[in-house]
Amino acid sequence: NAFVPRPFLIVTGQFVCPSRQLLPDGKGLHFETETEVLEQHDCEARCQEEQDCAFFWHGLQHGTSACRLFSACDTLVREVNLEGELKSMPRSKSCRIADPERCWATSLRRSFLNEKSLAKAAAQKLEPTPALMIPKPDDPPS
Repeated sequence: NAFVPRPFLIVTGQFVCPSRQLLPDGKGLHFETETEVLEQHDCEARCQEEQDCAFFWHGLQHGTSACRLFSACDTLVREVNLEGELKSMPRSKSCRIADPERCWATSLRRSFLNEKSLAKAAAQKLEPTPALMIPKPDDPPS
């Protein structure tokens, strides 16, 4: 039930992440040229190739197709003469879109309860043992 989700939309319009969070060394800014077309999927692929890329923006900047790659996005910044989409690039497994009840039943509840058990063991200065760990439940029926 856990998987790495596809990139998902954060915001559309004139909003991007701060320029201080662009990938360094010129890797964060790309423009369409006479010899290279820059489409949405090209921008997504560039972000996927860069391990430090967590967010990407694709759209029109002063009428030219552009792509921006960001390592983080702690705030949204409005820029005049921009029109595009800002998306995240998930890199870790989650169950954001999957069946939330099944995810909670098979993964998240167990993780939550194990954290409580480990915290209790730490407070009592006990070593975590299999007896303290919540066992993994069987897969729920389909």
